[in-house]
Amino acid sequence: VRNMKKGVHFVADALLSISERILQIKDALVIGKIVGFFELIDAQEKKRSNQILVTFISLLELAKMGFISLFQADDRAEIRIQAKNAVDRDVIARVEDYDNSHSAEVAEQLLVEAQQ
Repeated sequence: VRNMKKGVHFVADALLSISERILQIKDALVIGKIVGFFELIDAQEKKRSNQILVTFISLLELAKMGFISLFQADDRAEIRIQAKNAVDRDVIARVEDYDNSHSAEVAEQLLVEAQQ
């Protein structure tokens, strides 16, 4: 036993993409309804901080595109989400396009569209 090498093994769950996570949470984002961040996280995901991070980034992406508003009463308060527009397949396609290798071009196109 003493001669055995001790190794560290890191096992991680596969991360969801931003678009996959948006698909999972879109039904909870009802226009005009305010939802708490942790309402979007189920018990299994609370144990996996990487999935919480993907959810947070997905919400930032939706906010950047104007589909939701994010609020927080103070720096330790729960983040609140209010849907402003319905999240549909077109949104998912835009996020997937942004995630691909042409992200700079897609970002520029989104900026041009937003200015029109």
